Amino acid sequence: MKKLLLLISFLGLMVSACKKDPANFAGFENVINSTESYQPLIKGSYWVYVEYSGSSQDTVTKTINGKTAVINGMTYYEADVVSQFYGKSKEYYYSDGHSYYTRKQDYLLGSEQYNFYYLVDTAKNNAGWTGRITSNGTIEGDDASQYGFMKNRDTTRQVAGKSYPKVVSTGVSVSKYENGSYNLLYTYNNYMVKGIGTIQVDVQKGDSLVSTSSLIRYHIPEVPEK
Repeated sequence: MKKLLLLISFLGLMVSACKKDPANFAGFENVINSTESYQPLIKGSYWVYVEYSGSSQDTVTKTINGKTAVINGMTYYEADVVSQFYGKSKEYYYSDGHSYYTRKQDYLLGSEQYNFYYLVDTAKNNAGWTGRITSNGTIEGDDASQYGFMKNRDTTRQVAGKSYPKVVSTGVSVSKYENGSYNLLYTYNNYMVKGIGTIQVDVQKGDSLVSTSSLIRYHIPEVPEK
């Protein structure tokens, strides 16, 4: 009996010794595709927004299509955009895990694509950052600049009848050089939630609200549809 117990104990030790320690993937997560990102980019993710500009109303759907594009040495994820008012277009998203860019058309600024540097999630309140708004740093031939800044790292926001906690809010001011000085064109106020993406964007010209885009429905494939 003692020999049998010793044999069982020995076999148990052998099995334990053969088990591998759990793999440690810390630091190797795919942040860009993760639902822990402020802009999840998993193929099939989509967001539906209602947009108001003056008396006009539009519904816009943005869907990640799984394609990528290298622009100025950076790999962007592509989204198919369908607007009831403007038709079909493309948007592009880039993130290194902390800095977030959206490359898209903005009819307030002009007809080309603009690169909005809208979030640095490590920035403290009131801290700022800068980046080129276009590849050559101009808008319609004039020098331009964008200045982003952290407004609130943790707030609550009511959007389309739904209350969102843990919202990060930033501002992006776009200016153009005219008549010897930089003049503020618009300020884009952005509201993001981790694991969801952008829930609202308000655009101001001075103190006046020009347009607002509010999330009304979204789907991230790894989480239940909302």
